Amino acid sequence: MSLRSSVLYSLQLVTIIASLALLTFVITYVQATYAAQRSSQQGLPLSGLLETKASTIIAILRTSQGLLSMITHITIDGTFTLLHWNGMALPQGLPYQTVLSLSPSTSAWGVFGIIKSGFPSLSTKGLAALSLCMDLRLVNTSSVTVYDTAFTYPVTAGVGRFNGSLVDPFKSFLHTLRPGYPYTTVPYNYLASAYTLVVNPLIATVAEPKGCAAEPCISYLLSGGLTTVIPWVPRDHTDYSLVRVKHAPSIQADFTGPLAKNISFHSDDCDIFGQNDVLIGIRLCLKRNPSDPSLLMAGMFVCQTGIAQGACATGRPTPNITTQVSFHSLQASFVSSRKNYTITSIVDTTSFWNSQKQLSDPSTWGILEQNFQSILVFPFWLFNAHNWGNTQIKENETISTLPPEFYTEASLVERYDKLRVDKGMFALFLALQIIAILFVSGVVGWVWLSDSPARKPSSFPLFDIVFRAQVQGDGVGKCPADISDSAIMSGLKDTKVKAA
Repeated sequence: MSLRSSVLYSLQLVTIIASLALLTFVITYVQATYAAQRSSQQGLPLSGLLETKASTIIAILRTSQGLLSMITHITIDGTFTLLHWNGMALPQGLPYQTVLSLSPSTSAWGVFGIIKSGFPSLSTKGLAALSLCMDLRLVNTSSVTVYDTAFTYPVTAGVGRFNGSLVDPFKSFLHTLRPGYPYTTVPYNYLASAYTLVVNPLIATVAEPKGCAAEPCISYLLSGGLTTVIPWVPRDHTDYSLVRVKHAPSIQADFTGPLAKNISFHSDDCDIFGQNDVLIGIRLCLKRNPSDPSLLMAGMFVCQTGIAQGACATGRPTPNITTQVSFHSLQASFVSSRKNYTITSIVDTTSFWNSQKQLSDPSTWGILEQNFQSILVFPFWLFNAHNWGNTQIKENETISTLPPEFYTEASLVERYDKLRVDKGMFALFLALQIIAILFVSGVVGWVWLSDSPARKPSSFPLFDIVFRAQVQGDGVGKCPADISDSAIMSGLKDTKVKAA
């Protein structure tokens, strides 16, 4: 092997090593996201590379991929140059069509033309296809959120199923607040929350419906957020701004409406709220959907001329708000802010159970509809085992009598946005990259072991093919100036090229 070829051979080895090093670097960065995701799911702290944010990762990864692609392209060009010039150095030379398929001066359309032509041999078509596919290395990416965990501690949390047996003890407790007072006294904080539950970001979030019976449909997930977490959030680790709670019992309500005009409520479906001496009264109606008992049909009607003898003074109360709702029980993991307790995201949810035995526009619905939705959800939120409707609940102290699903854990965490590479596309990227490296290594090994008088071409392939090669055969002499690509393939089928 000549000194000039040895230099080219050494450069190829250097580029192979550089490609392997960059490929290892890319794999390390890609796998760091999955390692961070596993640590986040297990509630383990992140460190070092796992804490790198998406903006930094994408800059480093894209730069590394660009360098890897450039080096691989240079290496493949040099490898094809080695291949066809050492092939031409063999006693029999190379078919002209093979030289064209391996030449870096042949465009992609020209290589594709060689592949689809019927004149070149299968080995020539195979080399042409290999040269066309060597630079096909694609990676598809997406984003994922992971959390660095400071520490994890046991808590009770969540909103459970409606429990009607809690209502009477709760009312008895309220009577003890004002002994002798003939009416039930309800603290203002309960009444205030009754009108804003579904739009309160401390308690609820908008969610994908579990199965609305009609449109328009809007769904709310009541996880309770940090307002239901006992004990309260610790005050240390102030640099961790979020709290993540795992698998807390939750209630989801799917609302559709308004109801069709032909839907009517009977007197035994309704209660009247108001007094005879008050001008305006309210009629609240609830009933099961006759065709699906898991759906609750509800309506709120205004008695515009007041109440007479326990009923609306007029025959048909108007205006009205009507809806249909289904309630579902499930578990949800959520993340809330430590500063203001706002729920920032729902991490995951489990499958749900329909609450059929207990009672099932969206963004353009007005505040009145949301108030009504909040009122309908209110009993589920207050009278479940893990809220103040249960008189056994204690302030900032876990009790032992709750159902087991309420006992979970919370973690002080900090959010990191990571870049996640699609596994299928990354596997394809690795396969093609490894094939390219193996191809280059194989050609370099063949050149090293070959006994042919290897030559190092110049940096100008057109010059080399004209002045440093010998064409054997008469196919070129028969080619007119305006000949087509297919005619060129036909005319060169018996022409050989040797290194001069």
